[in-house]
Amino acid sequence: MTNQGAVITAPTLEKMWDRFFTTRADRGGTGLGLPIVAAAAKAHGGRVTCTSSAEAGTTFTLALPMMGS
Repeated sequence: MTNQGAVITAPTLEKMWDRFFTTRADRGGTGLGLPIVAAAAKAHGGRVTCTSSAEAGTTFTLALPMMGS
């Protein structure tokens, strides 16, 4: 998913996966959503990443391994 909204700064990109880190505490953010997503991806052998730039926008990628049949 790509969003053309505000760029996420490099310091925030580094911390956004840390439990309880939030930029939305004033609006009820707990800093648990992204760490839960990352932990669930890891538990299933995958990963989640985020890139953000003015030119390309912000993109979150969830990669999970294919399961054998």
